[in-house]
Amino acid sequence: MKKRSTYLYEDDSNPCSWRGVTCSNNNRSIIRLSFPSSKLYNSDFLTDLCQIDTLEYLDFSRIFLTTIPSDFIKDSGRINELNYLNFSQNRLSGPLPNFSGFGGLQYLDLSYNSLTESIDSQLNGSVGIRSLNLSFNQFTGLIPSQRGKAMVLEELQLKNNFFQDQIPEELMNYTSLVLIDLSGNKLSGPVSDRIGQLCKLKILILSTNNLSGGIPDSLSSIKTLSQFAAYQNSFSGVIPSGISRYLGILDLSYNNLNGSIPSDLLSSSTLQSVDLSYNSLEGPIPSKFSQSLIRLILGAILLMSLALLNLAQNEFYGPLPEELGNLHQLQVMQLQSNRLTGEIPPQFSQLQKLSILNISRNSLTGSIPSEISSLGNLIRLDLRANSFGGSIPNSIGYLKSLIELQLGNNNLSGKIPSMPSNLQIALNLGRNHLNFHIYCTR
Repeated sequence: MKKRSTYLYEDDSNPCSWRGVTCSNNNRSIIRLSFPSSKLYNSDFLTDLCQIDTLEYLDFSRIFLTTIPSDFIKDSGRINELNYLNFSQNRLSGPLPNFSGFGGLQYLDLSYNSLTESIDSQLNGSVGIRSLNLSFNQFTGLIPSQRGKAMVLEELQLKNNFFQDQIPEELMNYTSLVLIDLSGNKLSGPVSDRIGQLCKLKILILSTNNLSGGIPDSLSSIKTLSQFAAYQNSFSGVIPSGISRYLGILDLSYNNLNGSIPSDLLSSSTLQSVDLSYNSLEGPIPSKFSQSLIRLILGAILLMSLALLNLAQNEFYGPLPEELGNLHQLQVMQLQSNRLTGEIPPQFSQLQKLSILNISRNSLTGSIPSEISSLGNLIRLDLRANSFGGSIPNSIGYLKSLIELQLGNNNLSGKIPSMPSNLQIALNLGRNHLNFHIYCTR
């Protein structure tokens, strides 16, 4: 083999000792060449490599190649053992090379290049491919679906291209598929309900297209499905009951879904993250929550008439969303016994109809905002068992409807201001650093 690349050249005459070269156990043949991030630039050396007919694995990612020589494609396709080919993150342009002669190829990665035009018959002969990644290119036309009779494809990643029209019906025949990522294209039309036949599917990502119709009911029958993302499409209709039965991650945000949230949607024991924001959903939030749920986004789904929000005794963490201040019809907010942090957002002062606010037993900090006095309908205020500091605002006495005030077990200090005159159920200021006398307004 001619050593045209400085990366391949070593003083040791035994190629098996060179960097990026892996040989068989008996060191009689080269089986792997891996030179990622090598900045080889010139692709002429590729043709010479085809003389090594024992090659199984070629990784030429991130080496700044602009072309793949046609002789390399022709000659390497004759290497029977070649099963892995990676040209990702280069500078390749033009149409997809013809891989029809690569009968033994199982893994093909050409992602993060600038390849263009449509894909017609370039992959028809490579029927043994199990993983195909053409993401982040500029391919147009239809999604390639003619893969022969073997149907062994397990991973199909076509993210961020310009594929258009519908998801081909033929794709539903590939029952070995584990991963499908078609996000960031120009796909339209409905998703076939036959997708439920993909009984091994674990990850399905259809986001950022123009897909329409309903969310297929059959997705709920795929026991292996752990992630389903279809945000930024035009899906309509109701969310199918049971859709989250086996899921860990569900993202249906930025669609046209309507109706109520299914009562079982948030109760799956495997569920960790749900985003339903920016739809046209209505009705109550389900009362049954999974113990594993750590992320729930329901903002901007036309729940603007929501009167009661009860997310108490879960494992929610992070700051209080300021968007909660937009729920102008909210009367009851119960977020106690979670792991919430940060300060009370000033937007909470917009909740003019709020009568009960319970955010006790969290890890909230900062001071109690003086704007809380604008909540004229507040009857019960429970902020105990947090880490609030500073003084109790003097404006607390303006809450004329308040009958229960729980501020115990914080880090409050300073003077105790005049308290609301209608307090009658409870006033709890214990376990703080307060002083002075208590005065009640008349």
